[in-house]
Amino acid sequence: MPSPLYLVVHGHFYQPPRENPWSGVVPGQPSAAPFPNWNARIDRECYAPNALARILDQNGLIGKIVNNYKYMSFNVGPTLLSWLKEHDGATHALIVAADREAARERGGHGPAIAQVFNHIIMPLANARDKLTQIKWGKRFFEATFGRSPEGMWLAETAVDLESLALMKKEGIRFTILAQNQIRATRPLDSSRRMEWTEALSPVDPREPYRVFFGPGEDDFLDVFVYDGPVSRSVAFENLLRDGKAFLDRIRLAFGTPVEGRPTLVNLATDGESYGHHFHFGEMALAWLFDSLLSSDDPQEIKLANYAEFLSLHPPRLEAQIFPNSSWSCAHGVERWRSDCGCRVGGDPSWNQKWRAPLREGLDALRDELIEIFEREGPQCLRDPWAARDDYVEALIHDYDPAAVDAFLGRHLREGSGGEESASRALALLESQLMSLYMFTSCGWFFDDLAGLEPIQNLRYAGRAIDLAQKFTPKDLTGPLLERLREAKPNSPLYANGEELWRAEVAGFSLGAVQAASQWAAAASMDTPEALKEYRYVSFKERHGEKVGKKAGEPLPHLFWGQASFRETRTREERDFAALVLADDGPKLNILVFDASEGEPPAFQRAKTIFLEKGPTFLRSALEAIYPEATAFSLESLWPSVKSEILTGQLREFFEELRDYATKAFRNYQDALRQYSLKENAWDWMDQFVFRVMAEVELDNILKPMRDGRPIDLKRLRDLIGQDSGGLSRNVPVIKERAGVYVKKLFSQLKRGPRRPTLLEELLNFLVLLKSVLKDLDFWENQNQYFRLLSHEPSLFRALGESDREFLGEIGRVLGFSDAFTSARLA
Repeated sequence: MPSPLYLVVHGHFYQPPRENPWSGVVPGQPSAAPFPNWNARIDRECYAPNALARILDQNGLIGKIVNNYKYMSFNVGPTLLSWLKEHDGATHALIVAADREAARERGGHGPAIAQVFNHIIMPLANARDKLTQIKWGKRFFEATFGRSPEGMWLAETAVDLESLALMKKEGIRFTILAQNQIRATRPLDSSRRMEWTEALSPVDPREPYRVFFGPGEDDFLDVFVYDGPVSRSVAFENLLRDGKAFLDRIRLAFGTPVEGRPTLVNLATDGESYGHHFHFGEMALAWLFDSLLSSDDPQEIKLANYAEFLSLHPPRLEAQIFPNSSWSCAHGVERWRSDCGCRVGGDPSWNQKWRAPLREGLDALRDELIEIFEREGPQCLRDPWAARDDYVEALIHDYDPAAVDAFLGRHLREGSGGEESASRALALLESQLMSLYMFTSCGWFFDDLAGLEPIQNLRYAGRAIDLAQKFTPKDLTGPLLERLREAKPNSPLYANGEELWRAEVAGFSLGAVQAASQWAAAASMDTPEALKEYRYVSFKERHGEKVGKKAGEPLPHLFWGQASFRETRTREERDFAALVLADDGPKLNILVFDASEGEPPAFQRAKTIFLEKGPTFLRSALEAIYPEATAFSLESLWPSVKSEILTGQLREFFEELRDYATKAFRNYQDALRQYSLKENAWDWMDQFVFRVMAEVELDNILKPMRDGRPIDLKRLRDLIGQDSGGLSRNVPVIKERAGVYVKKLFSQLKRGPRRPTLLEELLNFLVLLKSVLKDLDFWENQNQYFRLLSHEPSLFRALGESDREFLGEIGRVLGFSDAFTSARLA
């Protein structure tokens, strides 16, 4: 019999949690520019493109769009899935749909597998943390994909026998390892008495293995061993530059199959290889899948996923693993606790001696948090550890109050004290969540303690301390800082980890008092929208009063307010009062008072001084009047709050500038156009003036689109056309606004009634843009067109012949082949 050939391509898609643990906001990450953070950047470069991967025809036009997730094997980390669900619901839905569709076609075996929850190195964790990671990863998978996972990805494929045993206990059937993690193999035999063959060279990855972790017949987990050389070629050797070369390399990996025995080639890489690490890598992957799926050769390679293959071809070999080994450290798991030499690259003078004190400090903190949890938990929870394992339900439902109430109903000890007991229980559980997050593997993987990932882990530690400190007289911060003093960053920003902590952790916390200062500043400056980003905190204003030196002038003024602060995750509430003295600049003096134990200081004295002697005198007297208050300033506010306040202050200035620029452009546009053609280089003032005028004029032209009205294409052509002399063709805002306008027009196509000229307007607009802006990115608009033609059949029934022609022309402008468009318009 011919040997069946199977191919599995596994993608490990993962990003660590990035939200500030006090607020729920992902801070801006300048290194991800032009995107606000790395999640957003990699989503646009990888996660979304793999759900809508292009296959081009011989003319370079889009002939097919493929959802790669349907044909590969993949895991998506729960923290990334949560982010995608909130920020890119369309891609999240396509990933879930891919698993569901593939499972229907492959005997119920979908391509998705679970992942240990927040990517901790399992061999370095205690048994309880290992179990929680597995339980949470499994439950999150079930809530996302609507089925139980058959496989589970171990972070960095770091493995030990205890982890395998716990995975099996939770119903997991298999995991994926690297070739170097297998110590020895032997034929699978019920007596288990056959001799082992040491894996002196990398073990054969072309079939699965069974690993026993105990003496019982069922004490095993099956493992797949990915093909290291081919996977490395994908990840590091530019194999994705050419889909055909990719397929040829895979064919070579099958070697000489054994007659009648199935042969498996399986690859495993970071999913980011397909589009983020290698631009257009998702297209090479889509071409590979399409070539195999469209082949009519019965001997052709069959696409499969791990669960499907295992159901058809169980292991015939047993394997021993190297415990405490991983796929990305030649020294086992030392990369996550010592200066083993494994690194990303960079300055050869750098070292990773900081890894050990960071690990030791967090280990010691974790143990203190366990002691607190086990001592305090039974006072409010029936079974604290069972409650922790079930706490994933709060994360799955994004802390929806009904879901949290249901959770508390299952676990809160009867008669333990109502809301106060619930708040204590939630604070303890949240501190345990932070304890898990602070061991996210990325904190040790890269080269510098002052990098994004170690800082993020330390912020989780800081939040854990904030939540747990009220339960113990011990200083939880001091012992950690002692160890961090021994951790020396490679970059010169901080002398040691303690300095880093004080700047990057303590300065980022948002306790009740700090939160009150954010609210007081926003309330005093009439910018409540500045607080809309803060997901983990909420405010209820009880009283507010503002007096100004002159009626109707925003500055200077004095604000006095009272409000309640609530942590949405722990339900802890505190009352506070705040006084804000705002002066020109603006300069803010913010004083916060604890109002939980009675009335705060009276406002009248400060008000009298402000009105009679002025803001300068009051500012110098504030400390003497209110020595018990906690003081803040504009500089101490979080970026989004500060930005909203400054934007509000500058709004009138910007409106005046806009009006002036509009008038100036209209009066001098012909002269400006001629001036822009002069041969000598523009100085900075020329560039600034032209940019401001062009952007303002563009905004005026595109303004009708906000109301769904057509824009004046002639004015737009005059602005950005070839005869404008380059006045504004290089202004980035044109590309951004143009993309928004096209999206709006596509959205209007799906809604009725539509303007009769809508399709013609869209076509003319696209033609104009494409003729002038050569590098305009139509990716999202292509996706809209694809969805429109694939999922809106009712639309075409209502279209006349001329509209169909317009729709076909729109497809050509967007880069679709005639065959693609005509097949869907037929």
